[in-house]
Amino acid sequence: MTIVVALIGLVFVSVVKTDPLSLFLLAMGITGSSAFPVVFLSIWWKRLTVSGAIAAILAGFGTAMLALLAGQVVWLPVPSVLLGVVGFLPALAAAIVVSKLTPVPDRDVLEHVRDTRIPGGETVYDRELRLHRLQQTALKN
Repeated sequence: MTIVVALIGLVFVSVVKTDPLSLFLLAMGITGSSAFPVVFLSIWWKRLTVSGAIAAILAGFGTAMLALLAGQVVWLPVPSVLLGVVGFLPALAAAIVVSKLTPVPDRDVLEHVRDTRIPGGETVYDRELRLHRLQQTALKN
């Protein structure tokens, strides 16, 4: 899929006469406005839900696209590098509001998040594999 996306990007850059660096900065700005708030909250706030993450991505992307379109019509010229900054706060607010309105994740999910955050010790995959082996051994006996 990465190769397909790279080929589509190559065709797009060859057809549209623009600076590839400006397209790259535009893509990074849009990605930063939609994905960075989710990454930020998933690291620092364990209450983030899937619905909150989706709302943040949509709000950040929508805000970045509105700012981009407003810049094209010269209402609000925002450089493409700053699109990530423009979309960060609305995406953050959308994630927090939607996560607060949706139910708290199950205890298993919160334990999985806690275990993922532990920097040392047994990894989640190794622990699950060990528990699976113990369960299989118990079933045989």
